Amino acid sequence: MSTTTSATPEQAPQRRRIGKLTPGARAAAKRKAKQAVRVTVKQRAARTGQAAAQALRETVATASQGAMQVTGELTELVTEASQNTLAANPLIGLQPRDIVSAAKSLLKAIALSRQPVTAHLKGYASELAGVIKGESTVAPDPKDRRFVDPAWQSNFVFRRLLQAHMITQQ
Repeated sequence: MSTTTSATPEQAPQRRRIGKLTPGARAAAKRKAKQAVRVTVKQRAARTGQAAAQALRETVATASQGAMQVTGELTELVTEASQNTLAANPLIGLQPRDIVSAAKSLLKAIALSRQPVTAHLKGYASELAGVIKGESTVAPDPKDRRFVDPAWQSNFVFRRLLQAHMITQQ
């Protein structure tokens, strides 16, 4: 009997004529063939795992670069916003010439409409006088949560401050 075992190309060196082998040698040859297949499978798995790990490393590197770019853009936005935003002090960033220009515009508008401005200021002054005397009936909107504390109504100083605020707001 002269049959050969079927082997994969990786197992080609291990082809033997099995007919002339003893049963023990035949079993050993089969074990060696199986071992060669296992090694080949492990090697392929290792190569596949290495390729997957490399792909993962590249993906992480790309994501990190994108995150760094976004972080850089956000930093630029924050820097620009901090330079162009009026922070806690509303006068930061205002130049004296801007304040003078705004005052001139306000005074010019008042000069052009003296009668309505005068009438409004007289009404405002009389309302404030009523608040000071304690004669004002101005009250905040019941839905306004800023003034829910009873001290705004029970304390005469707080009540007058509240009424002056409401009149000024109107």
